[in-house]
Amino acid sequence: MQNVARKHKIPIDLLMFDFEVVNHDITERPEEGAYCYGIFLEAARWNNEEQCLDESNPKVLYAPGPVIWIQPKVQKEMQVF
Repeated sequence: MQNVARKHKIPIDLLMFDFEVVNHDITERPEEGAYCYGIFLEAARWNNEEQCLDESNPKVLYAPGPVIWIQPKVQKEMQVF
């Protein structure tokens, strides 16, 4: 977050993290933010078809999670659901 604030010359207090699930193969690092991978979900699984969390399959304790792109954005640009 600090690197983005310095790069764009904006106060760090105006930034928040936005999260996006990545569905394509990762070949290089993003310009801003970071990819988070290697996550495992307990008592849940990631449903690729519906792009949401779903109930875990029977007798599966840990399921691999999706790759998540964590990117700093200005609060005004954030989408609130």
